[in-house]
Amino acid sequence: MPNPSVDANARHQLYVERLAATNANTLNPELKALAAYVRARLAAEGSTIPSKRVMREIIRDVKAKFSRTYDKWQNQTGKFLNGLADYETQFQTTLLDKETTDDFTPVKPTNKSAKDSAKNTPLTVGANGGAVALNTMVGNFSKTETKKATALIEAGFYNGSSTSEIAASIAGTRKNRFKDGIMVNTKSNATAISKTGASHVSNNTKGIVYDENERAVKGWIVTAVLDNRTSKICRGLDGTRVARGEDFKEPPYHFNCRTVKRPWLREDLDAIKGAERETIGASGEEFEGTGKQYYTWLKEQPAWFQDDILGGTEGKIFRNAGLTPQQFKTATIKRDGTPLTIDEMAQKDSKIAEYLADGK
Repeated sequence: MPNPSVDANARHQLYVERLAATNANTLNPELKALAAYVRARLAAEGSTIPSKRVMREIIRDVKAKFSRTYDKWQNQTGKFLNGLADYETQFQTTLLDKETTDDFTPVKPTNKSAKDSAKNTPLTVGANGGAVALNTMVGNFSKTETKKATALIEAGFYNGSSTSEIAASIAGTRKNRFKDGIMVNTKSNATAISKTGASHVSNNTKGIVYDENERAVKGWIVTAVLDNRTSKICRGLDGTRVARGEDFKEPPYHFNCRTVKRPWLREDLDAIKGAERETIGASGEEFEGTGKQYYTWLKEQPAWFQDDILGGTEGKIFRNAGLTPQQFKTATIKRDGTPLTIDEMAQKDSKIAEYLADGK
């Protein structure tokens, strides 16, 4: 069985994800109401939009209706993340107490410091790995999603589309279970923002707790989920140790990222040396030591499982190019976690280049 504190950390991460999903799901009935509204508003004009003046009136009405709804959810999400920061400050301090020996008592940072840090520390989930502030990620939701709907109305008018076709492009059609309209992407985006924001708050708060307790915590360890859903960037960064004060980007590394921090503790104060974490491999659920990194674990899986994750060519390189799991890990990403293509991997590692040149 896993060490209780590590098991608590894993279960807590699932709890954070579920809280975030619940927050996103509050938008479901609102989206249904918006879909009904836009269908009715367009249908009120007949089979087509008769003029530019009417098009502008429809856009004005739809913009007002959608903005009110999305603003409400956006504000709710901000409150949810603020509340999560308060909770995480206490939870992560309590968890650190379990992870350290009895002669160390962690200091709890202030709730304000956790909130301020979450707001002021950018997420590296923007375009091409660019930085984006939490308030910007959440705060752009309403404007962005509303603009998508009004843009389709304008484009539909100039393209000569019927009002029913325009409505379908926004709200979807019954025959396709409403998955062919842009509003299905609105829900996906809300879920991604909610989950990614919650992951950012949780991981960032850990950093505040670790900094407050520097006598016990040397830094933090990137800890990915050991299963077949883990991204290339998270596979490559799993197990990376980051010293306190080192300039290294922290999770989440992409939208809907499940990777977390765990503390890198001083040996004499570490109470979880033999800790384990849950894995889901080809044989189902198992437990492995937290020191085992992703590619070491993957090396123990059958070839079909490796290929399912890496793809056929990378899977063969992984098995046959003569690289250790650590060498393969180093070859797959840059230091900052940016994933490399197979050609870039070959440029970085001579064994991969030789293997591909032989046409094996």
